[in-house]
Amino acid sequence: MKIEISMDSVAVQRALNALGQRARNLSPAFREIGAGVADEARLGFKGSQDPYGRAWQPLKSSTLAARRKGKGSGSAKPLLDTGRLRNSISFELLGQSGVVIGTNVKYGTIHQFGGMAGRSRKVPIPARSFLATRERGIPREYGEIIRDALARHFAKAVA
Repeated sequence: MKIEISMDSVAVQRALNALGQRARNLSPAFREIGAGVADEARLGFKGSQDPYGRAWQPLKSSTLAARRKGKGSGSAKPLLDTGRLRNSISFELLGQSGVVIGTNVKYGTIHQFGGMAGRSRKVPIPARSFLATRERGIPREYGEIIRDALARHFAKAVA
């Protein structure tokens, strides 16, 4: 039994060159990754969970009572009183080298990491993370978004 494999080195070289060109400009893939991860983060607000699938701590009964009395939207879900924080999640391309996903809402940090708030810093705010952190790594859904965007980006080079 004899098996022969032959390949056209010119075609392979062309494909490798095309892949190299695509690798030099990843901004289309980063744009897709940024949009996908920002969408995924906004979905976390709907499910009241962090990017790793853990449920946020529910609102205190005093907060719920205040919302029922007209101070806010009346939503029983955390971080959905006005929707401002959720709607502020966006992304910014870092040229051809990366993408940053985040919020420009000032109070986003206290909700992401938790801590003491209020004028005298006596009001405890539990962490209700809405974005992934470097320490915890890339959540499964983010990884799928990244993988799929890169696969589509490089598939265009050899199509």
